[in-house]
Amino acid sequence: MPDAEVAYLFRHALLRDAAYELQPPGERARLHGLVLSILEAVLDFPQDDSPSAHDAYAEEMAEHAQRGSRHAPALRDKERFYLARAATYARDHYHAAHVAELFERLAELEGTPPGVSASAYINAARQRQQEGRMEEAARLLKAAQHEAEKSNDPSHMGNVLLELSILARKLGETQKALDLARKAIEYCARGDDCRKQVAAWNALGNAAETLGDLVQAENALRKSLELARQLGELEPIAAVLTNLADVYGQTGRHAEADQTRSEALELAVRVGRREYELTLRGQWATRAAREGRFAEAEQQMAQCVTLARETGNRRYEALMLGNLAQVRSDAGRLEEAEATFRLALERCRETGNRTSEALQLANLGVLYTRLGRYAESLQVLEQARRMYAQQRNRYMEGWVRGLQAGQKLRAGRVDEAREDYRAARAALMEMGTPEEVTELEESWRVACADTGTEA
Repeated sequence: MPDAEVAYLFRHALLRDAAYELQPPGERARLHGLVLSILEAVLDFPQDDSPSAHDAYAEEMAEHAQRGSRHAPALRDKERFYLARAATYARDHYHAAHVAELFERLAELEGTPPGVSASAYINAARQRQQEGRMEEAARLLKAAQHEAEKSNDPSHMGNVLLELSILARKLGETQKALDLARKAIEYCARGDDCRKQVAAWNALGNAAETLGDLVQAENALRKSLELARQLGELEPIAAVLTNLADVYGQTGRHAEADQTRSEALELAVRVGRREYELTLRGQWATRAAREGRFAEAEQQMAQCVTLARETGNRRYEALMLGNLAQVRSDAGRLEEAEATFRLALERCRETGNRTSEALQLANLGVLYTRLGRYAESLQVLEQARRMYAQQRNRYMEGWVRGLQAGQKLRAGRVDEAREDYRAARAALMEMGTPEEVTELEESWRVACADTGTEA
């Protein structure tokens, strides 16, 4: 653009701002109200919370209402109306930079009912979690809890407890997550909120799965699915099926897992929930890797990383990077795998995802073994074991101790190795599958034979 044009635009903007500032505050407020009324005459918004083709303009209209309310306080209600639409639009269209800020503004707007404020704080907290800002999310949920208490509505308190459960699980506080999910179920039932009961049972299933209690996880998820189908809404059905498919896969029921995953993916695409689509595509990629289709798995996981970045979901980006690293390791590209594991760990630590961090450390320990770096392997495996112990995840702690047993045996630490093997076998006997127990026993026999140790 020619310099003269730039100069003109710059001066024009300065003149416009100067002219605006010359108006008395009352006149400015009146003009904002006038602009709002003109826009409302042109843009016909529904008066309920159903989406509108004009929602992209809602943030601008909320700004006019906010500035106009200094002249006409009645515009405060319109500010709230358009702010709610703007926040929802930003969330549903993955405009991550504005979501939390808009919802928090809505929550703190004078006159917003406590229940609406609680929901707005929750939406802001969800966005902060996706960004990995866990302390900020915790602050917002504390504010939501305060508003829910003021509302005297058990369904609002149930909703807050549900979100606190989800946050606790992400922070690796899995037993706390389980307890909070049970309380959430109780409050949501008292509030006769079927939709939140679906989500609370789903959260209970996720927490139980993280602890390695797959029986409790499946029972909770089946209860959630039953309620979701009674509700008849596609989105909660998709959410529950996504998690149920993962449990089926972990318990070796791959045909059921595939069927459930296919149904969930179809629903996720229909309702436009890309986070469910991300999870499901990640599960398909994991299955492909398990069957040795490494090129297909790597392509799908790389697409998931890209999609996670596009939607601003940094936590899922970390998880998919870890899965991508594992595929590269299984394909024999060990140096690439190590670099990708380290990037995944970096993202896990940035987002405070201790559960995923422990998993990446455990997988990195296996990689170091394959590279012959045994001391480093034992070091990162011990870090993973301690993290799982802190999270009270006996299943995963047992799985890691099984890895440690072979390593310690080769290092001549026979007594420690036997102790780890016994603990790992007991955990897998109680919480794992027969195939996992058999695999552990075979790896122990191989390690004993390699070191000349009596099995």
